[in-house]
Amino acid sequence: MIKRKIFYSVIQADGITGIRKQDGYELQIDGETFNAYHSMRDDRIYILDPKNGIALQIYDVDENEDELLLEIDLIEKAKEKLLQSETLSRWKEKRDNESYRLLERMFKAYKRAESLREKQKELVCRENKEAAGQ
Repeated sequence: MIKRKIFYSVIQADGITGIRKQDGYELQIDGETFNAYHSMRDDRIYILDPKNGIALQIYDVDENEDELLLEIDLIEKAKEKLLQSETLSRWKEKRDNESYRLLERMFKAYKRAESLREKQKELVCRENKEAAGQ
């Protein structure tokens, strides 16, 4: 089952790591829940571990697929590629490691920082409106 979902993913750009809000899907693969989205920036499908925001599968969409298939169909193709690879079994082995748990904690900290940044932006906007009204 695939359903729409807004979530965060870890991104790296110019040597800087951060998070970005994604409008994508939640799906089940082999009894586990994952997030997936289609990046229009690089025309790839990303299947993410929702606990740390990192991609387990990156599927390059070719031009023919992009024109012929719906986004959900592309995600299904990426899911099939993941099931055919050994990535899922390696992920299941590593998710109990201490380093994996640390990634989860880091991702939660990124999300908390993003939440604080949004609150700060709202406060600045409100303060500016109040100051303009005086």
